[in-house]
Amino acid sequence: MVRSHSPSPTLTNMSRTIVPKAGRAAVAALLSLGLALPSAPAAAAAGFALTINGVDASAYPAVSARVTVLNDQGRPALGLKPGDFEITEDGQRAQSVEVAPFVDDQEPLAVVVVADMSGDLDSQTVTAIRSAGARLFAGLGEHGPASLFAFADQPRLVHGFTGDRSSLSRSLNGLTAAGNTAFYDALFAAVEYASQSGVRRTFVAVITDGNDTSSKAALQDGIGLARQKGIPVSTIGVGSAVNKQVLEQIASSTGGWSVINPANAELD
Repeated sequence: MVRSHSPSPTLTNMSRTIVPKAGRAAVAALLSLGLALPSAPAAAAAGFALTINGVDASAYPAVSARVTVLNDQGRPALGLKPGDFEITEDGQRAQSVEVAPFVDDQEPLAVVVVADMSGDLDSQTVTAIRSAGARLFAGLGEHGPASLFAFADQPRLVHGFTGDRSSLSRSLNGLTAAGNTAFYDALFAAVEYASQSGVRRTFVAVITDGNDTSSKAALQDGIGLARQKGIPVSTIGVGSAVNKQVLEQIASSTGGWSVINPANAELD
């Protein structure tokens, strides 16, 4: 949602233009508030598309617009900030712009859960990883499909996308910890798999201590792919030696969230 504050307190013959800046989402849309709203953006360029879903001018001069910005993969553009939008009214820039995420709870949601099963994890941490994964699967309800990856020496798909939460939980509980830690390889593989879900709202949730000992991929490879594909990656840090900096970097760079050793309620 984009919210702006008008430089002028009048609604007479007012037009407002929202223009995401070039390089992020080069698109323009003209709003004639109180008169008519176009059903699609006036123009689009460079593989990005902006759609105006609705406008609320009831608190004028503050005006809120619900917009969707998709990248060239047809997925939501991540990490958009106020500086990425240019809003003018009658040729004057809006005095202030706020950007906040807007989620349609009725739209399907797909998730790829990635569980660390490397041999350096103690039994308590493995139990915490299983518990966090189970809470994620349960919290999805009927919103959409989920899948399960695990990693140690290398990432592997344990269970493909399904709506059967019980089957996913059984697969998760059947995992055992052994081997090295190819975390960055798993991040890259899970994002690539998530991009093939066929569901527009898809995210990856990684449950790990955040350490890596044997990946061929670099951390930035997975982050870059997530941004390119429009896949938010959330991180759940578990254990006594969590690499908090890495986990927070992944989440903040891709539009996800990060928690460390969460209580069960934080994953519902």
